[in-house]
Amino acid sequence: MIEPESTKNRDERELMFSVRVPYSLPCKMGNWNEALFLKEEKVVYETYKKDRCQLLLQKTRRMFRNLMKSTRLSHSLEMIKYGENYQIMAPDIVCFESKSKFRPIYLAGLITEKEIDSSQKLSHGCQIVGCVNGTACVRNTFRIVGCDRNKSGEPVHYGDDFYLQIVEDDGERPLYIQCENTFNQMGYHLTPYLSECTGTYCRFKLLHFDPLLRFDHEGSFVRANDRVVIQHVPTGRNLAVESSMVPTFFGSEYKISCHTFRDTHKMETNENIWKIVGEDLPDINAMVRAAKGEEVPDEWIR
Repeated sequence: MIEPESTKNRDERELMFSVRVPYSLPCKMGNWNEALFLKEEKVVYETYKKDRCQLLLQKTRRMFRNLMKSTRLSHSLEMIKYGENYQIMAPDIVCFESKSKFRPIYLAGLITEKEIDSSQKLSHGCQIVGCVNGTACVRNTFRIVGCDRNKSGEPVHYGDDFYLQIVEDDGERPLYIQCENTFNQMGYHLTPYLSECTGTYCRFKLLHFDPLLRFDHEGSFVRANDRVVIQHVPTGRNLAVESSMVPTFFGSEYKISCHTFRDTHKMETNENIWKIVGEDLPDINAMVRAAKGEEVPDEWIR
């Protein structure tokens, strides 16, 4: 009986020594001072960055303000003109996430998490994606610019070479969509991006969506809301919406590439079909009829 009792006492003594405080309260164990100094330095550094708006949260908010700044679209819907603001929309993309069968996708610029530390505005090298937000803002509004001379106010014709310039109203260098066939993209679909330099790889042109009618429409002006194909002139490939999604600050958005998607009849599929849209003005006659008490459809006066 003596041996079990001694074993029990030894176990209790070991448990007591394991839970007791080995040092008195004023005693500082280990690198206590160094850890305290590092914590104070971290607080001072975060305060320094906060006072100068250099925190990641502050940069993200500034980026949202810059890119989501509202813009005014063109009212000239009879024909598309150089130098005016438009949105480039893919109207027939199949949507598997919502109840609607198709979802309009808008061409837009993007700032990634790697670029937000250095710049909160669209700059050289930023990617091009397809967003689902149709509200006209800086990131999804474009201008069609002439390649050889200033063509502001002139109508755009099928087959004309032009640059796609993203809207920036801060007075800095304009940015154009560029798609270059580099060694890194060999074997993959070409990825467009924003560039400060205009050159051969920035040239695009509009084609009629029906291959059988392209020759007949060559040289005629392009109307807004007409289905068109945007072709990259140097490579002969069409601007397309990929089925893959990429995570961004604005949610999951579609990947954009320069690749021609065709069906068995050699016709471009919905990935290559685009619309250049502006701002629809309300019908004045419909508003007058509605003011007189007549029944007018709501879409006529919106």
